[in-house]
Parts: sequence; C-alpha cells; structure tokens
Amino acid sequence: MKPQDFLSSKTISVRQDGRDWIIEGEHRKVTLGGSDLAVSVESGRNTWRMRPSQPDDLTVESDGKRSTLALTSAGKMEITKYDTGRVTGVKIDLSDFSVDGKPLDIGLQLFMCLEGQTEELVCEALPTEGSAVIKELRWPKAFEPRTVDATVIPAMQGMLIPTNWPQKVYLYESMAYGRALYMR
Repeated sequence: MKPQDFLSSKTISVRQDGRDWIIEGEHRKVTLGGSDLAVSVESGRNTWRMRPSQPDDLTVESDGKRSTLALTSAGKMEITKYDTGRVTGVKIDLSDFSVDGKPLDIGLQLFMCLEGQTEELVCEALPTEGSAVIKELRWPKAFEPRTVDATVIPAMQGMLIPTNWPQKVYLYESMAYGRALYMR
C-alpha cells in the first residue's frame, strides 16, 4: 500500500444538500443541519440524532458578566468542506456574536469529521478570543433520548440505565460515590 491509500478522502465524501451537509463513508453517514446544527449519525441499521443548537450552547464572559448564547446566534456562520488527509468533514466558522446588542470579540471554528479507515466521528473546537472569553462550549449536543437504548454513567462500577427506566435517577447528589447512584 502507498501512503496516499490511507487518505481519508479516498473513502469519505462531503456534499451539500440544500442547507444540510452530508459526510459519508463506507460505514457511517453524518448529516449536519446547516441552519440549526442538528446532527444525525447513521451506522448500519442504527441512527442517532443529536439535539439542535440551543440557547445554552456557549457560555461567554465579557466585562465581568457571563452570558449564554446559541451557536446559531452568530451573525456569521459559514460551513465549508474540510480535509486534512487524516480526517474529512466540515468546518463551521462562527463569528459576529453579540450580547444585548454589544459585539463580542470571539470567534469559533468547529470541525465535524470522519477519521480515516475507522470512520470514527471526530468533533473539535478552536476558539478565538479577545477581551471576551469562552468559558464553556456544549457542542455537539446530547443525543435525542428516543434514539439511544441506554445511558452509560461512568461512576464506581458504572451504571447502564435503560432509556425506558421508570424512575428518575439522580446522578450527582451528595452521595455520588455511595448508594445514591444505585438504582433502587
């Protein structure tokens, strides 16, 4: 095999379908909603959907005040094909954010790609900050509960909570490393 045989773009394609972007390999297909940043991942017979952009996507601090923003509130959002040879997917450039009409000097580059022959989904974020600072980024969003069979909680021996579990489970209360994490 030659080095170019390992290029991700040999088996992974990126195309735009209306406002949506589709990253497709031989085993996985990722669809990114260009207007709401919702994501769906198809692998075999399984499809997992992630929630779209929400008002708590981004926590920023400017002039000593913290605010939350939706990623889709960026004044400028540009999605383009991205290919390094190791990963192939899309780059999402976000800028021109504002809070209460005041511009924020922050920008964000988000990358959603499939990696090489394994087609693992890789998501990365690269912030640009000025006097405003990005404190938290909640992206990609959580999976839609109806699209998963169980939730894995990595505490103590671990927990596997079925999606249809009838009782509310309090994950992080004062007894987090005791019996509170065991389902009753």
